[in-house]
Amino acid sequence: MLRRSAVLLAAALALSAAPHATATPSVKLPIVTLIDSGVNATHQEFDYRGRASTSDQFVGWWDFSAEKKGKDVLPAPGQGWDTQVKDPYDSFGHGTLTASMAGGRNASPQKTPSAYPGAKLAIAKVTYWAGSSTNKQTAIDPYAIAPAIHWAVDTVHTDVISLSIGSVVPVPAVVDSDVYAAIHYARSHGVLVVVSNGNGWGDLGLVPGDPGWASDYASSPYALAVGAQDSTGLLNSTDPEVAAVYAIVGASNKSNTGYTSNGGTSFGTPYVAGFAAAALLASRQGGHPLAVDALEQFVKDSSVDTTLPPQTEGYGVVSQAQLPAALANARAGRRPTRPSPDVSALYVDGVVGTLRVLWTTAT
Repeated sequence: MLRRSAVLLAAALALSAAPHATATPSVKLPIVTLIDSGVNATHQEFDYRGRASTSDQFVGWWDFSAEKKGKDVLPAPGQGWDTQVKDPYDSFGHGTLTASMAGGRNASPQKTPSAYPGAKLAIAKVTYWAGSSTNKQTAIDPYAIAPAIHWAVDTVHTDVISLSIGSVVPVPAVVDSDVYAAIHYARSHGVLVVVSNGNGWGDLGLVPGDPGWASDYASSPYALAVGAQDSTGLLNSTDPEVAAVYAIVGASNKSNTGYTSNGGTSFGTPYVAGFAAAALLASRQGGHPLAVDALEQFVKDSSVDTTLPPQTEGYGVVSQAQLPAALANARAGRRPTRPSPDVSALYVDGVVGTLRVLWTTAT
C-alpha cells in the first residue's frame, strides 16, 4: 500500500482535479452502478436528498432481494426507483463500502479516497440479511445478478458497472451462464463492467488462487478484472487485468458519520470503476469521448507497471497517483504512455485473454 502521507497527497491532487467540478450541462455525467448489498445513502459520504429528489447523487435504486419484500420483485421496464422499498438501505455494510470507493465524496481524511468524488450512482441490491444463528449474515441471490445488470443497462443507462461478487473457488462459467451473458450484453451496449478477481482460495487471502481464466465473473473476456495491489496481490489474485487498493477505510452502514476498515479486491474494484468514470467524463469534456473498448484500454494503460509480475497485477496498479495525469490525457485525447516492449500487456491480453475466451466458450 501507499504510505499514509502519499495517500493524503494523492487525495489532495485528485480533489483539486475533481472531475465533477467542471461538468457542464452539455456533457453527460457518467453513471456508476453498484451491484452489491445496498447502500447507507444518508451517510455523509453521499448526497441523498430523499426519494423525491431528481438532482442528487443517486439516479437509480432497486432492491432485487427478498429481505424486505418477502420475495424477489423485478423492476418493470423503465422502473429506475423501487416502488416498494423506496429508500436505499444496507443491512450488511459491504455495499456501502463499495459505493464509497466508487463515488464517495471523501468527506473525512480517514477515508480511503475515491477517484470520482460525487459520482452519479445507481444501486442494485442483490443480497439479503438472513440474520439467524444458523445462517450467514448475508447471502447473495444468484438469480438477481443478471437482471440487475440488464436493469443497469436498459433502465439506468449506466456507463460503468461495479460487481464485487464472485465464488470462493473457481467454477465453470457455464454454471453462471446467465451472468456471463448479461456481462456480454452490457459490453455490447457500451457499458464497462468492472469485476473483482478474488481473494485467494476460499476468500481467505492466504493462498494465491482464482486464476483470471477460472475466477467467477472475472473470467469473462467482456469484463475488466481487478486484483490486489502490492505484495497483497501475491496471496489473493492470479491473472487480473489491473490491480488496485486492497485495505481500505470507507463509509459505515451503521452510522451516517462513521467509518470502518476492510480489505479485499471487492474494494479496489469500485475504485477502478470510479477511476474509469472520471476518465470517461474528462474525455467527454475534452471532446474526445471514449467508447467502451477504448475506455477499458485507457484504464489499463493508465496503470503503473511495478516490479511485480503480470500474473499478480496485470497491466499494473491503478491508484490516486495516476489520476491527475489520466484526467489530463483523457481531456486531451491522448493515450497514456506505456513501457516498450509492454510485456505485461502482452501477457494480459495475449496469454490470459485467450484463456478467458476459451474458458467461457461454453456460455
